[in-house]
Amino acid sequence: MLTRFGTRAEFPGSLSCQNVDDLTFSKRENARTGASMVAAGRIFLSHASEDKDFVQKVYGRLDASSVFYDTKTIAPGQATLNAMEKSVGESSVFVLFHSSHSEKPWVDFEKDQARIHKILDSRTKILVCPIGGASHSSLPDWMKRYWTTTADYKVNDIVRAIIHLQDQTLIDAGVPKEIFVGREDLTRGIELDILSAPTQVGTPLQHLILAGIPGMGRTSVARSVVNTSFSGMRPAGPVFDLPDMAEAADIHLRLMEDLDGALSKQEIERQLSAFQRLGPEEQASMVLRSLSHWAKLNQVVVLRTRWGLRDRSRNLKPWLEALFRLSTEVRNLRLVYISERKLPAEILAHVKSARQYEVTDLSEQNIQYILSKKTNSRYFDMDSAVAISKKIRGHPATAHHVAFLTNSGLSLNSMDLNPEPIYAFQDKTLDAIFSSGILEPIQKKILTILGWFPKLPLNLLTELIGSNDRKNLVDKVWDLLDYSLIQLGEGGNYSVPEVVAARIRRDSDMDSASLFTAVRKLIEARIKAGHLEADLIDALIIAVVNLEGVIPEELRSVLTGSNLLSLVTEQFQTAKTLPKKQTEAFRRVYTLSKMAIGMRTSDDAVEQILFTGGDAAIRGGIYPEDIISFMSEKALPSVYYLIGSHAFYIEKDYGKAAKNLSTSLRLKHFRNRNVRLLAKAYIRDQKFSAAKEALDKIPDFQLFRDTGLLVLKIRSLRGMRSFKEAQDLEKQLDVAPDVFAEKSIYLAGRAFRENDFPTARKYILAAKASPKGSRLSIALLECAIAIEEGDLSLLAETVELALAAGRHYDAWQMQARTAIKKRDWGEALALLSRIDRKDYFDLHLESRALQIKKEEADIARDPAALAEIDARIEAILVAGYKTIDGYRDV
Repeated sequence: MLTRFGTRAEFPGSLSCQNVDDLTFSKRENARTGASMVAAGRIFLSHASEDKDFVQKVYGRLDASSVFYDTKTIAPGQATLNAMEKSVGESSVFVLFHSSHSEKPWVDFEKDQARIHKILDSRTKILVCPIGGASHSSLPDWMKRYWTTTADYKVNDIVRAIIHLQDQTLIDAGVPKEIFVGREDLTRGIELDILSAPTQVGTPLQHLILAGIPGMGRTSVARSVVNTSFSGMRPAGPVFDLPDMAEAADIHLRLMEDLDGALSKQEIERQLSAFQRLGPEEQASMVLRSLSHWAKLNQVVVLRTRWGLRDRSRNLKPWLEALFRLSTEVRNLRLVYISERKLPAEILAHVKSARQYEVTDLSEQNIQYILSKKTNSRYFDMDSAVAISKKIRGHPATAHHVAFLTNSGLSLNSMDLNPEPIYAFQDKTLDAIFSSGILEPIQKKILTILGWFPKLPLNLLTELIGSNDRKNLVDKVWDLLDYSLIQLGEGGNYSVPEVVAARIRRDSDMDSASLFTAVRKLIEARIKAGHLEADLIDALIIAVVNLEGVIPEELRSVLTGSNLLSLVTEQFQTAKTLPKKQTEAFRRVYTLSKMAIGMRTSDDAVEQILFTGGDAAIRGGIYPEDIISFMSEKALPSVYYLIGSHAFYIEKDYGKAAKNLSTSLRLKHFRNRNVRLLAKAYIRDQKFSAAKEALDKIPDFQLFRDTGLLVLKIRSLRGMRSFKEAQDLEKQLDVAPDVFAEKSIYLAGRAFRENDFPTARKYILAAKASPKGSRLSIALLECAIAIEEGDLSLLAETVELALAAGRHYDAWQMQARTAIKKRDWGEALALLSRIDRKDYFDLHLESRALQIKKEEADIARDPAALAEIDARIEAILVAGYKTIDGYRDV
């Protein structure tokens, strides 16, 4: 199988000719939206009928929707002459298959039209493909100066040349170029190595190995190297995707297929049988004969194989070692290998024609730059980009994925609040490594330790692992280095890339308490011995805080504000993603953040540290009195949000929450976050006009991209009885992303209120599919529907869940609903009387209970009692008119 077209976004024009429909169409449509060209990317194949058999092979490997080939491509009823004239004029790539048969009126007509079109639009690309031994001398003079293929070009080579020009026209028409930042030093170094190799080592640099974990941009670096360092070579060389553990036989078949066309099953069996009988030297020689084709064309070949360049014993595969040695005899041979597993440096040191480079993570600043360039300017928010860059953890592929999600409907702000799409993408990217079985238990343990503790030396790792076989441990560490899963920094300390650390922390089932204890004891022993290494300070703080121990006094004098801020932020983000023991994790962040009190550092750093710690404390169910007191004394404005957040979530004092959140909003801190919580507080206090006024501070383009804010505004309008305006806004819910399931929960509640249970269940299923939907809110609605349908199987579990979350009102409402279904109006009214702040559903249930009460024989003949009940039902109707459905559950 040849390179798939998905590669084309990474290596434009470098296909090994497979179906190219999807991305070509996408690029062409993107170009049309802002281009003056009639059909950016359209290709016209000009040829004589005698050459149709050859041209048909080329046509069959191109996207038929973007190619004018022959009369079959003409629309029914369209005149041939007009169709040809129109098609040449609309094409941005004109390809002439020049042969001894080309001197024909139709072909001459097409050439003349191409010349006119080139004059009218200089961006038009001309490609001449001489076939059948034709010479350039018989070409029109104006065509002789254009880049052409040669007689040595195979069908796939011509296809790649055409696609290369097609990509150039798409770029000219406005398709954004890929963002390539943060690799300048690396690519500059590679270029200098290529330039200096002939004089320094006596031979050209023919083999470049680019290693690193998936998503770090190895392919982007390869593309840059091909375009710049090898700019003197012809573009559009082939890119081959090979099996993970590719052998020489795999490469042999791929090269043969590209050069000679698809192989039959019998031919593949024959080739494999013959090739596998050859020795390593002969196999390398056979592969080299095929690669020499592109050396003759002066093109770079790219090979991608995840783990196929060396064996488990850290040795080069024999055929590859022979290929390195034999290739020096082939002039112009240039190969770029993209691999996850590095080749052993000690062996490569003796291979003069090969050099290896590791592509590592990017800085947060570079990630922010990628986001700014890839995200539609209407949706880009710098504050959110800064926050998201921390979650992306230097992983360029994730930055591109986030930009794609933002342009498709998710807001940067919603992804900041709910990073699940980010983490899911990263986990999927790394899953092949962690789920492939290539890692041994001891290696997983090493990764777990380094995932929690940065910068640990090998001797400390050895003690933590408890291994007496140091040589075996070193071998396992070397393997992890080869996979780029760990890094060796200056001073001999090992660490893991941040994106790997995040994956480890989310999935680790290791006993972290015993690990933290062991690390603390080992580092404290070093301190007592008089060896306080700066790189171990972070690790010790993490260990101590995770054990909720006392921070050693000797560390306070050596800890900087930036170190502490990084640690607090990192630990906070980790706590948010932990599936278990999240409360304990937030409380540890709170403990860690309090080190900033009294620290000599900037007010900005202190505020950010303490705000994060205070937020963590509230999430952990603690009122951070010491942090709030300190921030108030220092007049740090974000303190008002903390006070308001605690009042809302813990005290349930919505007036106090609104007062502090309003102050925070006036100080212009965390606008979206403030507005969201402030609107919730007003709605729960039934101050709907105030909620709408707060939400009006959010521009419509942001509001319509944030389902939570949109639902809040709809609830506010419904509370104000502005139903027409609320209904207009509800239409926007159809296209808004529903990451937190606010839309689905809201619509399920609406359907339930109208007794449309099938529709309500449909939205509940949608809510369950949302990555960050409130499990409790979904469970409450699902249980209420089941009760109304006579199914009490969910009741006990849902009530227990609500009580555990402190949602007593909701638990009592479920029990009251059950009592009503049993026509026990007394139990229902007793339960509902315990709810101080009734929402629509509470009031509706009370009305139903009273209606049942009126049917009691003793009540039915008591006019005074009936009058009292009717008065209460009337009051409920008035109260129901003023409230909205489920305001407690906003």
